[in-house]
Amino acid sequence: NTRHGTTYKTGVPTSKKKTANNSITDLKTYTNGHLLKEASAYIGKKNDMDSALMCYSIVYKRYADDKETVDDDMLTKTLSGLWYIYFFHYYDYIKANEILKESLNVCKERNLNSSWVYLDFGFMYQMIAEQSSEKSLYNKALSHYKVAYYGARRHNDWAVMLDAFGNIVMVSAELHKLYAMQNEMALLKQIPKNFNIAEYNYNTLLYSGMVALDKKDAPTAIKCFNKQLLLFKQLSHEYARYIHLAHINLAKAYSLQKNYKTALQELKKGEYISIQYETKDTKLEAYKLLYKTFAKIGDSKQSAIYLNKYILLKDSLLNYRLICLLYTSDAADE
Repeated sequence: NTRHGTTYKTGVPTSKKKTANNSITDLKTYTNGHLLKEASAYIGKKNDMDSALMCYSIVYKRYADDKETVDDDMLTKTLSGLWYIYFFHYYDYIKANEILKESLNVCKERNLNSSWVYLDFGFMYQMIAEQSSEKSLYNKALSHYKVAYYGARRHNDWAVMLDAFGNIVMVSAELHKLYAMQNEMALLKQIPKNFNIAEYNYNTLLYSGMVALDKKDAPTAIKCFNKQLLLFKQLSHEYARYIHLAHINLAKAYSLQKNYKTALQELKKGEYISIQYETKDTKLEAYKLLYKTFAKIGDSKQSAIYLNKYILLKDSLLNYRLICLLYTSDAADE
């Protein structure tokens, strides 16, 4: 399951909500720094994504008109923010792909750390792989996550390293390559533990838990995934995907024990988080596992309900035009 721990620190927007036209007029008077501060506050609220997009778009328009008006740090934050909104909120994969290509070009032109771009390419390949079941896209995702991981280490970019590692674990598990992660595990230990102790511990537990699942060791897996949940005191936008993933993995572990009742309880928790934060990709995974688990206990009615939900959501998300694009595009492979 795709994880994305955003580095956006949420706050309270200082601009007041007005009509769309008035709001645009007001925002255009703000400095780039103020716009990015507003965007970071809006992006943490699912109902304010349009406002966040507006802020980022104004900064990007200024860059397009005069490249010298936006410095490197502001530009990368703007491009990263735009990609995040189009990919994780609007699920506009075509637009998200265009933004990543532009981001890679910008990083090359300005000689900037591009590890976050490769990380986001990995997210894109992984999510489409999950929706299409195309193994070749999982391999592309793994390749890009590793470029991001090792590139981030060269720049001491611990946030990207932590994000990349978790996704390397999940994709490696899908490809049955967890045994080949010795180098990544060794590199993880170089991250200062006080940088983000919760995410660091989450990642080590994720690796141990997924290895246990691979070995059919359900008790160990359950212990690891329950410890992950203890790392986060309450559900939040920043860690919703992390908590969702822990519940999904717990369900898989309980299913190994044929404890389908508890597995369903965990899946329902995952479904709730997906609905609460309107993360359609995680909701899709919850629906898939729910219809399969209900089928195992012989509840054909509930299984059919969730199968229908799964098919409808999958059809709304999956963009086969992008799959073709991902097969033919080499922008991130250069």
